[in-house]
Amino acid sequence: MNRRCARFALLRPRSAKGLPRRFWFRAWHYGSSRIDYAAKKRGTVRHISRLVATSIIVCLHTQGIDVCGQGGEVPSSRQEFGKAKPLKFELTDLTKTKYKLKELNGKVILVDCWATWCKPCQKSLPELLEIKEKYSDKIVILGISLDRSLDTLKKYLQQDDVGRGLTYPIIFGPHLGKPFDDINVLPTTFLIDKEGYLRCRYLGYTPRIELETDIDKLLAEN
Repeated sequence: MNRRCARFALLRPRSAKGLPRRFWFRAWHYGSSRIDYAAKKRGTVRHISRLVATSIIVCLHTQGIDVCGQGGEVPSSRQEFGKAKPLKFELTDLTKTKYKLKELNGKVILVDCWATWCKPCQKSLPELLEIKEKYSDKIVILGISLDRSLDTLKKYLQQDDVGRGLTYPIIFGPHLGKPFDDINVLPTTFLIDKEGYLRCRYLGYTPRIELETDIDKLLAEN
């Protein structure tokens, strides 16, 4: 074990052994570079410990969620599904309006899971607005925010230029049920067909033209 790894291992709290390897890699990568700098400049263990604690907080803030696509950490991907079992869900947006899947039959539904801190998400939001304008009432777009704080989401929607322009329903959704309860990558986008079947899932930023290609296919189905 090299000197940098050894120092970080000594500082790791025993109570956090269960955290995933990805968490510790990020914490080590962020904290160790700061440790070297601080040790050279001040030479105090107290300052080093404080910096490691800060790096752990930074990693916890992301809740273990990766970002994909343009500006993300890993490439985006697309998954296609057959008509196995229709979905059932009811979502309530920030205006308290409820959206029941069974009441949306006959329309293609696009569900976008995103967060205000996710850069690839910021790129996709204006493109989703363009999709909404193009297809009008043929599709329904629902945005699910996975931000940790509702206040953070509301502030973004009120003060950010992109946020103020969002015209489709926004749901605050850290505690939703399936299939929106297992999101490890942002953005994650779902396409649901006119009968309520999940047909496509996109992990990471997906260009508008790819989404529209699949939307056209689903609209063409009887």
